[in-house]
Amino acid sequence: MTTFVRLLLLAGLCSRLAPGLLMARTCPEGSAGTTVVYLNGIRTDPTAAQEDAAVLEARLRALLDSSAKASECVSSKVATNNTAGAVEDLWQSFKQRLGQNPAQFFDFLAAIDSAPDWFQTQFRNLSAALDEAVAAPELMANVKLYETQMRTNTVIVVAHSQGNLYANAEYRELRRRGHPLPDRKLFRIVAVATPATVVEGDGPQHTTVLGDFIYLVPGALGPTTTNRPEHSDGHSLQKYYLIPGSRSNSKIVVNIYGSVAGFVGECYGTTSPS
Repeated sequence: MTTFVRLLLLAGLCSRLAPGLLMARTCPEGSAGTTVVYLNGIRTDPTAAQEDAAVLEARLRALLDSSAKASECVSSKVATNNTAGAVEDLWQSFKQRLGQNPAQFFDFLAAIDSAPDWFQTQFRNLSAALDEAVAAPELMANVKLYETQMRTNTVIVVAHSQGNLYANAEYRELRRRGHPLPDRKLFRIVAVATPATVVEGDGPQHTTVLGDFIYLVPGALGPTTTNRPEHSDGHSLQKYYLIPGSRSNSKIVVNIYGSVAGFVGECYGTTSPS
């Protein structure tokens, strides 16, 4: 069994068996360590984005706690991706077909994987679009957040859906400002459900499940795994990608974990080199 496959299994095992380890170490602001930044897709409200970030931090902490990096300071933050414009465009498309029915619209949005094909197609199209000129204030604010954290920390941006377009654009801006990228100990993108054609940096480091419609975006990176029958495939981060014990959860967590210090290790046991 390869080290990578073993880690996939262990990541799933940790998420099922170690709930007591899911609290990040408390460290003073500015302590050296790792900052996991969550960059949301077009239908994630601020509260849900904070919840996603907390889950990601907890999953990483579960692996770190029994590794050589058990003392690592891990914090989570949320980068801004204002998706109001995309949601408004989706609402306009909905109204053209079904009229004023906000309850049904939000039902479709909440359960995108079971929404009609035309709605999913419009969602995909919006997820794959980013006007960098319009989004410039958000992009620059996110870059400022990364630069502040990079003074002392490794920054790992976990981007979901349209958030990957922001992450790629922000990576290019960091390079334009003279940061020596790619450098996985400085900054890295871990992509989830990406509609993009590339993961900027030393990727591709991405997870897309076969049952997620997002990879049907022309040119998008293809599926990298599929979950077992007891774990459904879909587009939502927590509902599908971060199901405890699932293949997608394991792959995402291992990708983040491997970015912390360029090594891999076991959840219960000693750390071994990759």
